[in-house]
Amino acid sequence: MEKAWWRSRMWTATATAVVILLPSFALLGYMESEHALLSQTSSVLEGIVSSSYGYAAGALPTSGGGATAVGPVQDLIARLRERTRLALASSADEPYSEEEQQIWAVRNPCVARDALPARYKRRTFAQDPAPNAAWARVFHEYSNLHRACTRRIGNLSRAFYSDASDAVPPGCQFVIGESYTGLGNKMLVLASTLMYAVLTGRVLLAPANTLIPAVFCEPFEGSSWRVDDDGMTNLKAGGPWTEVAGSFGWVDEQAAENVSRLLTRVKVHNGWQPVNRFYCDSEQAFLSQVPWMQIGACLHFLPRLFAVPKFRPVMEALFPDRMALTHLLRSALLPSDAVWERVLNVDEVYLEHTERQIGVQVRYFDQRIRDRINSRVGDCCLENDLLPAVQPFPSPAAATNANQSAPTTANVRTARSGHQHSRITKVFIASLLPDVHDYLNQRYLRQRTVGEVAVGLVQLTHESSQRTGVEVDSEALVEMLCLSFSDHLLVTPQSTFGGVAQAYGALKPWFINYDRDPSIPPSVNCQRGQSVDVCYQGGPRGYDCKHDPGLKGHNLFDDLPYLQPCLGIDTSGIQIITSHDSL
Repeated sequence: MEKAWWRSRMWTATATAVVILLPSFALLGYMESEHALLSQTSSVLEGIVSSSYGYAAGALPTSGGGATAVGPVQDLIARLRERTRLALASSADEPYSEEEQQIWAVRNPCVARDALPARYKRRTFAQDPAPNAAWARVFHEYSNLHRACTRRIGNLSRAFYSDASDAVPPGCQFVIGESYTGLGNKMLVLASTLMYAVLTGRVLLAPANTLIPAVFCEPFEGSSWRVDDDGMTNLKAGGPWTEVAGSFGWVDEQAAENVSRLLTRVKVHNGWQPVNRFYCDSEQAFLSQVPWMQIGACLHFLPRLFAVPKFRPVMEALFPDRMALTHLLRSALLPSDAVWERVLNVDEVYLEHTERQIGVQVRYFDQRIRDRINSRVGDCCLENDLLPAVQPFPSPAAATNANQSAPTTANVRTARSGHQHSRITKVFIASLLPDVHDYLNQRYLRQRTVGEVAVGLVQLTHESSQRTGVEVDSEALVEMLCLSFSDHLLVTPQSTFGGVAQAYGALKPWFINYDRDPSIPPSVNCQRGQSVDVCYQGGPRGYDCKHDPGLKGHNLFDDLPYLQPCLGIDTSGIQIITSHDSL
């Protein structure tokens, strides 16, 4: 990072911007006995679902939350504990000792785990959501399961390639995923698959070749989510994985005669997202028999999990404010100590001493619209009172005449008194190009602000193009977190980089108008988001559940009022409408 310098009443910092592609992986599973047989008839299949989840296959549970939602959370905790008990019962190892806890804590300190919440509370204007005690309890129990299974299974590769019936310990199932997209996409996919892993009691693993283990803390105490075997994470056709189309054919034909015929390793994705039938109870009942699963995706599919009938009660109970993504990111996707140290350096030098922080994330998809986008960023900040208006400095002649007249406290402010009493607003910019920084620099360096507000600009990187690597990912995560510290956030539509920042920070952003929605006139500079959650781009709005007749013809937006279409100014898709307002 290059040294920042002081100019007039403004700070500017330049360096090099980077966003990286990180894959994400998740594990999914169920709480049924591992000896349960896949149904040979649709009635048996429905029976599995009914006995496991408390309602008929495809039935739509009543939306709810609050006091009546305690039961589903307790049930989930009980299922996680039972899986942990099974895993530990089959092991001769001693329980996780106090000495082991101390050793693990020394090797995996993760300073951000305690420091990050305090940083969000420091904001002057943005309101942070309350801690989620129910999610904390569930996450703790899931961590116990994760530790029990990874310790019990030992060599992951040996267990993965083995077809022996006892290769995977009782109570343990795993899921692996991979993505070749940017860091924002990979983080959103990882958060989505973690939610699925918790709901189904599967152990979440993150391949080392995704770079995620190098950039983030180990999230589960006493365990590791790292997978070093590249052969286990191959997204291409062939290899040890069975494509999901062939897998669900077994459900259609009702042809599974015994456990030995069940598949061992199944891909449940089409390269972009889980296939539509993944969200059906009957297919989930089938998948509950599969020890190893892979999700290779680049889209944020968390909103769709709320619409799976068997998941809905516990998800509504866990997140009555629908802030699932924020809690997932803050509990499991915490920066490594090396990354966090860089965040602290930026924060202490450039951001700490400020009354208000504005975050601006800009991606120029078409170089011909740079000037238009830059202008809209500035005007959006003005019309929403995020940044002050400006006026020209007086000419030398005007200043001389003014000095010859009698000064009054109403129209004279000396440079010294102005600096002593000014309130400071910092603008943190994340962009591959310096354009918006230079535009705002011209506005606030060459003109003076109206009122008592001084404006400072900070941009760490501007590398022109998106690159890859641990260093690139680390810098990208630094910028995402610094954006998330803002009181107000402006983001580029359809950008997962900005989306991760808004979810981390629990912020409803302003979307910059890129003229993608013909119903929005060019005079509109920006539009406030409707949610803290990120849009599930192109997410399916209906059900493709041929074995769950209760879902036929249902529309997500009719069944779940908190699932709505994404804003037109952003992109097409599905979005969770959170009840938290950051202002």
